[in-house]
Amino acid sequence: GAHYPLDVIAGTVLGSFLGWLWYLLIL
Repeated sequence: GAHYPLDVIAGTVLGSFLGWLWYLLIL
């Protein structure tokens, strides 16, 4: 997702979604 590390750790669509939300929070 937007936040690569989270995507790797989760390895799921949910991980990508959470990474995207986190990206917006820290934007």
